[in-house]
Amino acid sequence: MLQRLKEYIDYKKIRISVFEKSVGMSNASLVKPLNSGGTIGVDKLENILKVYPDLNPVWLLTGTGEMLNKPKSKRIYPEAGIATLLEEPAVGYKDKIAALEKTIEELNRTLREKEERLREKDMQISKLIQFLGTENSISDDVV
Repeated sequence: MLQRLKEYIDYKKIRISVFEKSVGMSNASLVKPLNSGGTIGVDKLENILKVYPDLNPVWLLTGTGEMLNKPKSKRIYPEAGIATLLEEPAVGYKDKIAALEKTIEELNRTLREKEERLREKDMQISKLIQFLGTENSISDDVV
């Protein structure tokens, strides 16, 4: 199993120390079992699978199937003006995506406010045009 985990880490092109830190393991807690043919605990395995949801647990434990899980869902963001499909966000990008979604929401709210102000201005212009038309017809009657 650890050799397959090493294969996955190599595939991701990250250093083992970075991988260890990302899943809450102390330094060399993966290197030692890798070098000695040892094992890691179930709690560490659970953390790895939580942090790296693209890693196929069946492949990791048995070597059967594909190394990577297929993407499970797609998200659609229609408020972006055009429908944008995104794979389920990778760990670490969820906060960035949430911040961007909040920004989009704020921009949409601002846009709605501006559109409302524009409608109000259009109504004022229409009233002024009507008023000026009435004034012109009054002055024509006086002359």
